[in-house]
Amino acid sequence: MQTNSSLTTVLVIGGGIAGPVVSLFLKKHGYHPILFEKVQQLADVGASLNCAPNGLKAFSTLNLSDDLIKCGGLIELISWRQSDGTILAENDFLKQVSQRYGFPFVGLKRSKLLAFLHAQVEGANIEKHMGKKLINIEQTDSSVIAYFEDKTQFTGSFLIGADGLHSTVRQLLFGKDTVNYTGVTEIIGVSTRPTGLCSEKGVLLQIAGVGGHIVSYPFSETHCMYACSLEESANPESWKTVSIEEMEEFKCKSKFSQWTEPTVRHLLQNTEKLMKIGIYDRDELPIWYKERVILIGDAAHGTSPHVGQGGNLAMEDAYYLTKMLPASGESYSLSTSTLKTIFQQFTDRRRPRTTEIVKRARKEGEDRVLNDVTACKARDEARRNLFSTPASMEIADRLYNIEL
Repeated sequence: MQTNSSLTTVLVIGGGIAGPVVSLFLKKHGYHPILFEKVQQLADVGASLNCAPNGLKAFSTLNLSDDLIKCGGLIELISWRQSDGTILAENDFLKQVSQRYGFPFVGLKRSKLLAFLHAQVEGANIEKHMGKKLINIEQTDSSVIAYFEDKTQFTGSFLIGADGLHSTVRQLLFGKDTVNYTGVTEIIGVSTRPTGLCSEKGVLLQIAGVGGHIVSYPFSETHCMYACSLEESANPESWKTVSIEEMEEFKCKSKFSQWTEPTVRHLLQNTEKLMKIGIYDRDELPIWYKERVILIGDAAHGTSPHVGQGGNLAMEDAYYLTKMLPASGESYSLSTSTLKTIFQQFTDRRRPRTTEIVKRARKEGEDRVLNDVTACKARDEARRNLFSTPASMEIADRLYNIEL
């Protein structure tokens, strides 16, 4: 199927975070994006995510960041605790970081974020097709043709694979490969916000124990998410909600139910929804494109969630890729040679940063499930001392300081 637009058409595969955001950037840059998502309708899947200053800074160039911030809950404080309630560190470091970079940390319910992004896509009159499962890609000297399971096909100048960790576009370009199970499983819950510190202000709460870890933050005035990490044999990456019976057993009999830190009891006892998921990442590809097709987001550099950067890196990718493209005009044609040069420049710029963050997230996940008591004590002591040294802001600079 050919589009009627006289502008350069770009096929965007994936309706998660990266796909809608890059579509909005492309539209602003003078292109005609067409967004495809394999599910027929967006569902309330996943829990929440933390939108950080770097992601919001990139997104702000669309003049939509203020509206996005209103969809979630601000996070300004951080509290590191042990499973017995001992406070290792508690301060307004995240507020300092927000002031340093000009944008806050915001907890967002994933389904609400996706609804917001898709509403912006529709408001910008970007063509969107739901229920489109990609099965093949064909490239010519001047175009890309995407073939879908329902026997439809669409032609564009180039194609962006923004279809996540289990990317079909990636497999079609480079063959089937495997994702890496990190050795960590997460039980993710949605609970009412606890009383005290955690209800009065937005707090990123980190609770560390032997063989387990809990992180929690608010995504609305009334509710928060929590994620319990533990070491376990491989679990499938499935966002299916567990049964009521399984949820009750976890609340009463899991190792976390034995922790005496007071907030933990509230989180478990007031759980309204619970999911169990294996945490996976990918070895990064040495190259993210082939001819007229480029990967972005988790499709290119799938990361575990332990430093909260998956969605933020996707927003960065969308911004930088579009910035490197020439402004489009009517009947504008991009040669394969030109696209390959742009895609290589994009990969060269992004890959060192994304590689570092993927490795940092994996290491953080390993630290969260340490079983050796001596190693846990060393980890906790490092947390206690972190904010009294320049290292804390140095780490923040590595994660959140980006130049537009």
